[in-house]
Amino acid sequence: MKSISRTTILLAVAALGMSWAQGRQGPPAWAGQGAQQPSIDMSKQKTIEGTVTAVNISYGVQYPAITVGQTPVKVAPVWFMLDKDFEIAVGDKLSVTAAPSTLASDPYLHAIEITRASGAKLALRDASGLPLWLARGGSGQRPVNTASGGGCIDPASIASVEGTVESVNAGLGIQQPTIVIKTKDGKLVSVKIGPERLLLDNDFELNKGEAVSAKIALAACSNEYIALAITTAKGTLVLRNDDGTPAW
Repeated sequence: MKSISRTTILLAVAALGMSWAQGRQGPPAWAGQGAQQPSIDMSKQKTIEGTVTAVNISYGVQYPAITVGQTPVKVAPVWFMLDKDFEIAVGDKLSVTAAPSTLASDPYLHAIEITRASGAKLALRDASGLPLWLARGGSGQRPVNTASGGGCIDPASIASVEGTVESVNAGLGIQQPTIVIKTKDGKLVSVKIGPERLLLDNDFELNKGEAVSAKIALAACSNEYIALAITTAKGTLVLRNDDGTPAW
């Protein structure tokens, strides 16, 4: 994939289905009140540790599943994972606390908390098993972003990089595009951007060969560069705060 354009992103949205649409609009207005949600048996919690062997977001609109080793586990809506800046990709090493559904028709385990090998954690449900992505009081508004997946940057690593867009790669899964910037001295710097919906909402295209500058920092929890802001001839798009937490 050589660039991200409005058409490309719309095709990606269609391919990912309603789960991606939730990423642009947030949870539906009925999410906090009266909705039938999966009930899980918190007394049967277990921990699954291992490498992610699959990320499946195609089977349903609300609850993507990851497979850790040989065990499939339902997680949370894509918009929630991305709002928490918590990516999951094949090859990641995770520890997942999960519990089974109380419904005989649902054979999946449901994730309660996910922990990376780096120690970064993301809580998905509260102590009673209630999903944390539900809006309180039926307002339909997203909760305040208190992401434990972000904010793990090394402040001393904040720097600026300038050059041209070498490539923009966007893969299926609960993850974000990565831009490769070729600097004037020929070095290639790979930088994680942000959710594709953020680029779409701001009509911010990234095309191979165009001049670009980015304010970047090293994320200690994933050992990768992340963009705090990115600038092209079209303007500047702020992606994260200086502590690494998402600005979207």
